[in-house]
Amino acid sequence: MAGSDLVMYEEEFKQIDEELSKLHEQANAKLTFLVDKNGQLITTVGETENLDTTSLASLTAGNIAATGG
Repeated sequence: MAGSDLVMYEEEFKQIDEELSKLHEQANAKLTFLVDKNGQLITTVGETENLDTTSLASLTAGNIAATGG
């Protein structure tokens, strides 16, 4: 699989972060994070203290790939 580099401008990131914050609030979640298909953590909202969010993002992407999406 060829790797692709994600390029995101500040305004786009702000919009994504705002939408993720809305989702976090509506879901009444403790932690919400956005991960790309390669397991790269894009942003998080919520209680991230004492969590290795990078590893969790990679595990999530691996699980999705292993189960076929």
